[in-house]
Amino acid sequence: METLQERLKKRRLQLGLTLAQVADQIGVKEATVQRYESGAIHNIKYHTILKLSEILNCNPSYLLCWTDATCPQPQESNETISEHEQKLLNAYRKNPDLQKAVDALLHIN
Repeated sequence: METLQERLKKRRLQLGLTLAQVADQIGVKEATVQRYESGAIHNIKYHTILKLSEILNCNPSYLLCWTDATCPQPQESNETISEHEQKLLNAYRKNPDLQKAVDALLHIN
């Protein structure tokens, strides 16, 4: 059975991300992410797990080894989201300081 540390590293490598890229996105040093992956840090804070799951595009449940499904099952929909739209959505979610400006620009209430 995989561990949290193994899943962090495995998922990061699957997405082609470096330790530095992940560290930058969660606001820690590269060495900290390496210590998450090596198991040197045992108790990763809940909000950090959530950030990591967003960056690694997977469920927190997957990282915590509660499930083997990396992503929630998509709900039935006739409309699909393009890769570009997904990137925009991810960028929007990762930049809460800019969300109001984007909403105003797009006339979203």
